[in-house]
Amino acid sequence: MPKLEKDDGHTTWNTRGLQANREELNTLLSNFNPILVCLQDTFLNPNENTDFKNYSFYNHPGEE
Repeated sequence: MPKLEKDDGHTTWNTRGLQANREELNTLLSNFNPILVCLQDTFLNPNENTDFKNYSFYNHPGEE
């Protein structure tokens, strides 16, 4: 399992591919129940499924 940075309910994790590590992220969300999660994914496709139970998703794509 990757190193998870957590401070006061805020969690940051570099996904190394959100879809490839989706189950791992679901496990982290279940185990730690953070109030805020910041995901870093350079190659996130806007058409990919980004739904996670009990969480809202906001995306700010980078510029090419």
